Formats: sequence, structure tokens, C-alpha cells
Amino acid sequence: MKSITTSAAFRDSRFLPASVQIGAQVPEQACEIVGNTNSLKQIFVNLIKNAVEALPKGGRIDVVNQGLTRRDGADFFALQIKDTGPGLPEEVLAKLFSPVSSSKAGDNRGLGLSIVHGLVKKLNGRISCNSSPTGTSFEILLPVWRATTT
Repeated sequence: MKSITTSAAFRDSRFLPASVQIGAQVPEQACEIVGNTNSLKQIFVNLIKNAVEALPKGGRIDVVNQGLTRRDGADFFALQIKDTGPGLPEEVLAKLFSPVSSSKAGDNRGLGLSIVHGLVKKLNGRISCNSSPTGTSFEILLPVWRATTT
């Protein structure tokens, strides 16, 4: 297993409170995807930022690289970002990827998930969400250019 310094990067930015822990799981098998680095970074940052905001009293965020997966006859790189927050209300889930007026304090504009959805679609990928009172999980599937063995 390889290690990711996601937690350190967010802590250095003062974005990640000490009460929130981030874990990362990375398989040995590498996948190459076609995509713009800045777009991928924005997808990850927006999803992790939302997860942090869902954990005002602390909790855990896991970034899980699920590696190569096959769906509907196509190969994808699968990534899951999940948190231990209280889950999303039904009315939020119903309009999850649409621009909305944010009820959050601060600089939130309610565009983050809409932007994430657009970026994933632009990369010919898919995004889905599962939410319950014990947490929320986003799965991102991005087309694989090629899988390599390590």
C-alpha cells in the first residue's frame, strides 16, 4: 500500500481542524486516467472540504482508491470519499448536483457539488452519492486510459 499526504496538505492550509482525521487507502495496482490535473484537484478539494464542513464536532474522512473497476462493460478508476457526518437531508439529496443557495455560513455559494458534477462529466466520468445518518459517501468513476501492474 502506498501512502498519501492528503491530511498533511489540508492541515498545512489550516483548512482541516485537529478534530477531523483523514485516512487514505491506495491499492498497489496503478491506473492511468486522462484528465486535467487542476480539474482532478478541484474535484478532490471540493469533496473533502464538504466532508470537513459536515464534521463540525470532529470525525473521520476516508479517501479510498478502489483502483480498477468494471461497470457497464467499461473500465474505470474508482475513488470513494466518505465521512462520518450526520448525512444529508432528503431535500438536499434531491437537488444534490444542482446549484443552490447555500445555508452554510461564510463564503459558501452552494456551487461546490454542481462544479464537481460538471468536472466529472467533462472527464467522461460518473459520480454518485450515498448518505445515511452515519455518514455520506461519494463515489467517482473516471475512465481508465490503461491499468498497469506494479
